[in-house]
Amino acid sequence: MTYLTHALGGALAGTAVIAILNPGDKVAAAAIMSGAVIGSLLPDIDHTRSKVSRSSAAAKITSYAVSAVTKHRGFFHTPLFVLILALALGTVINILPNDDFVLAAWSLYFGLLPGMLSHLLLDTCNPGGIMWLYPVSNKKLSILPIKTGSLGEIAVAIILAVLLAGWYGIDIMSILHR
Repeated sequence: MTYLTHALGGALAGTAVIAILNPGDKVAAAAIMSGAVIGSLLPDIDHTRSKVSRSSAAAKITSYAVSAVTKHRGFFHTPLFVLILALALGTVINILPNDDFVLAAWSLYFGLLPGMLSHLLLDTCNPGGIMWLYPVSNKKLSILPIKTGSLGEIAVAIILAVLLAGWYGIDIMSILHR
């Protein structure tokens, strides 16, 4: 999947988290959504030509380091990586002094993880799949044969966009009839 499809999936995941947690604070909601979209792109740090890998000098350096030790849709595309990152980030946030920054950090955290899972789910729709059962099994699981950049992926992106628009009350038909 391309970055746009992953970002849409992340936005949908962020929307679900906001609906469930109902933070009541616009800053917390924005942090959740930001975390979800960032999380939806983060696993592709293992691909040096991905959008996230080219987003900054630090990301580019990180991407080259990561891709030197793992392949695309390898360890960074596993639930185990999401779990390890969740534990590490949760530990770091827990030792921070309790102030407004901690609320923003937890909000980012609660968006980041579902965003990453949305990435894994979408990549499961690619013929290459991902290793859902790693380290128990290295077998990549795929549920659909949707190739990156194909008409199938465009259809998935449109469905995600329509779901988001519907959730936020955007009348797509009136936009299309302009």
